[in-house]
Amino acid sequence: MNKILKKMAYTLLAIVASVFIIGLILAFFPTGSKLTPESISPEEAATLRDSYDGPHHLVTTSDWQTLFLRRWDTDSIETAKAGTAILILHGVTAHSGAYNRAGELLSAGGYPTFGLDYRGHGLSDGNRADYPDRARWVGDMAESVAYIKKLGYEKVIILGHSLGVAATIYVTQAIPDEIAGNKKEFLVLENTYHAKFPDKSWTIIVNWLDDNF
Repeated sequence: MNKILKKMAYTLLAIVASVFIIGLILAFFPTGSKLTPESISPEEAATLRDSYDGPHHLVTTSDWQTLFLRRWDTDSIETAKAGTAILILHGVTAHSGAYNRAGELLSAGGYPTFGLDYRGHGLSDGNRADYPDRARWVGDMAESVAYIKKLGYEKVIILGHSLGVAATIYVTQAIPDEIAGNKKEFLVLENTYHAKFPDKSWTIIVNWLDDNF
C-alpha cells in the first residue's frame, strides 16, 4: 500500500515539475504572437471621420498622425467657466463616443467638454487598439492638451475612466504645468461603483468642479 502511495506521489510531483518546466520554456522562449494589430489607411480613417458630422477637432501629432477630438458644446458659458475646458480620457478598447452622455451633462453644466480618441481607437489614425509605446501614448495626450489650450482655454481639467485613470496620471506627470492645478485640481474617475441614477453622479461632479475651480 505504501509503495502504491509513494508511486502516486512521485507521479504527481513529476507532472507538477513538467508543467513548471514547460511554463518556464514558454515564458523565456516565446514563439511570438500570431496576432498582428490591424491598421486602417489614412484614407480609410479620413473617410470614417468625414462621416461624423458632430462638433469635433482633428489634432495633428508631431509624427503626423491624426487624432480625433470630440467636442460637446455648452448652451451657454458662464463668465467664470469660460476659460476652463474638460478633457475626457476613455477606457481600454473604448472611444470618446462611449462617453456621450457624460459629455452632454458636463457641457450642460457650463463646461466646454472634449473627448480624445487614443491613437488606434475610434476615429483616430493608427493600428487598432495598439500603440508604439507608452511615450508616444503620453505624447499624444500632451499634444491634445496643448491643442485645447491653443483654442483659448486657460485651464484643462482631465477626467479619466478605467485605462483613462492611468492616462490621467501619466499625462499629469509629463506636463504638470499644463494641467489645471497640477496637484489637486484634476479629477480621476473609475468605474468601481455604478450608481442607480448615473446622471445624478455627473451632476455631483459638476457641482464639485464649481466648488473647486
